[in-house]
Amino acid sequence: MLDKPEQSPCSEDGHQIMVVPSESSPAYSMSSTPWRVPEPGEALWKSQSWAGDIRDLEDKLKQLQAKYEAYVDCAQSYVLMQMGEINRLGKEIQSLTEELDTAKKVNDIEKMQRQNAITLIDAAKRELGMPPSNYDSKTSFMRVLATLGFSRRK
Repeated sequence: MLDKPEQSPCSEDGHQIMVVPSESSPAYSMSSTPWRVPEPGEALWKSQSWAGDIRDLEDKLKQLQAKYEAYVDCAQSYVLMQMGEINRLGKEIQSLTEELDTAKKVNDIEKMQRQNAITLIDAAKRELGMPPSNYDSKTSFMRVLATLGFSRRK
């Protein structure tokens, strides 16, 4: 059931051109071809024997891409871990800074209390060294309290 080739008019150089209809012939089935049957979704050229090197290179490229993606994932997780560590350390630094500021304030208060105590001791020593005729404990003590900023007046 082969169709006869159609005769066409002569070409420019004087030769006749034969047009053969394109139909699949059972004489050239895919099973008799020298190349392998392509995978579903695979391009037909990849099944050709000459495409072996290209297929190998594509496989190698896929492996390299998988390694690259694994490396990128690892790097991203490392960066996220480091960012978490930086945030944690930042909070710890802030907490320690606040604790240090509080300790400095407490230290300043204790210094002021020590200075006040030393001033009171010095005033008491001076009063004890005064002759009893000049000693007026009420005025003398009130004078020391006034120098320290205390007052009974409201």
